[in-house]
Amino acid sequence: MASLPARYHDVPLYCLAIPGSHNSFSFYLDLDSKIDQNSDPIYRQLCDDLGELASKISYRWTVTQSLSLTQQLDLGVRYFDMRVTARKGDKEDLNVFFRNGPNIIRALKEIRRWMDLHPKEIILLDFRVVHKMSSAQHRYLIANMAEDIFRNRMLEYTGVVSGITLRNMWAIDSQIIVFYPTECIFEHICIWPNEHIGYVHPCAQTTRDMVSCLNTRYEHGRPPHLFYCWDGVMTITNDYLANNLDGTLKDKLSKPATKAIVNWVRNKDIRHGEMNVVVADFVEMFDFCDEVIRLNYEVRDLKRYDFESGMCSIV
Repeated sequence: MASLPARYHDVPLYCLAIPGSHNSFSFYLDLDSKIDQNSDPIYRQLCDDLGELASKISYRWTVTQSLSLTQQLDLGVRYFDMRVTARKGDKEDLNVFFRNGPNIIRALKEIRRWMDLHPKEIILLDFRVVHKMSSAQHRYLIANMAEDIFRNRMLEYTGVVSGITLRNMWAIDSQIIVFYPTECIFEHICIWPNEHIGYVHPCAQTTRDMVSCLNTRYEHGRPPHLFYCWDGVMTITNDYLANNLDGTLKDKLSKPATKAIVNWVRNKDIRHGEMNVVVADFVEMFDFCDEVIRLNYEVRDLKRYDFESGMCSIV
């Protein structure tokens, strides 16, 4: 973001093209981590039917990234799809979602270390899934981010999305925007309710259906004055998994989906600001990040939206 043309420094971030990764922390899952049977009905049935073999199968069908957070950041990813689950009663035992993965606090600290080396880069953390967490656990996680890990770098909530620009954030040394489920934030001053970010998430098992869903939303226009995610991913169903137990998510769904979203992005007219966050599995494939970033170097007509200047502050 630091190297974007100066003409974009005053453009709201929700009108910049930003590469994002789907289920961003899944790189850190491993075969030794046990399946959280309460997380998804598909895998509950798998565990009941196949026992220990289910662990190997689920691993092949849950890992969506093959790069660490640092490697994703180096590649250009600036939006992270966060999924967290509580493994035990201890409020501190919060982990990467689905397979009872590693502790989420350690993963967040990896992001902070990278931020310290790149002070002009802006990162979006979107907690899409917060599973089996108590009020105390939500408070613990939010307090850790605000008071320790991302201290003095989190953008304070103002409710004015159009005021979030590179220039405004640089002026106050802010680097990170955290989105969290509205009902779980307890009105914390530095957390943005997820009502300020929208999604189009195709529930498809073919690239034809995925692209059709994306095109339908694109033709009708995305909601204005929101961050917006275009998810270039496909969805597993019970039937699909049952018919492909010997396959992998990467080969069967992710590889064709990422190739399709890259081609979809290449053919988009971005002059009116429709594009924002574009999300994919295995972000190193098909020059995904480069293709999304390239959109920011096109000549853009931003008259479609009436952008208002706004003040930003941090906590």
